Amino acid sequence: MQVRLSDPRLVVDLIAFLERAEYRALQVGPAVVEIDPTHDLDGGKAGSTTDLTLRAWSLQHPGVVLDRL
Repeated sequence: MQVRLSDPRLVVDLIAFLERAEYRALQVGPAVVEIDPTHDLDGGKAGSTTDLTLRAWSLQHPGVVLDRL
C-alpha cells in the first residue's frame, strides 16, 4: 500500500511510527510512503490494521492529510 502525505516534511516521522508498529515502510517519492506489514495477516485484516495505525498517526498530526494511492 502507498500513501501520500500532504506535508512531505513528516515522511520520516510517519516511517518511524510505522516501524515501531512493526511495519516495513519506505519512502518511494517526495511525499509517498510504501507500507508493508511485517506480520502475517490475511488481506482484509492487514488493511484494517494498517488503516487503524495510520489513523492513530493522523490523530497526532492534525491538519496533515494521508491519501491512499
